[in-house]
Amino acid sequence: MDQELLRRLRLDFTKRETDLLSYIQTYFPDVSPSQLKAWQQTGAQIWCKFPNLCQK
Repeated sequence: MDQELLRRLRLDFTKRETDLLSYIQTYFPDVSPSQLKAWQQTGAQIWCKFPNLCQK
């Protein structure tokens, strides 16, 4: 994999699932972890596909 791409992924995808939930709840207070999973399954929400780079 291109080193620049890896560097950008590390910079751009730094949120854990709990961080993401907290951030989204500032705009949508009633969002739940199950809704995040549903969004992931429909493709409406993008998750990092590089487990060694992203923390969940």
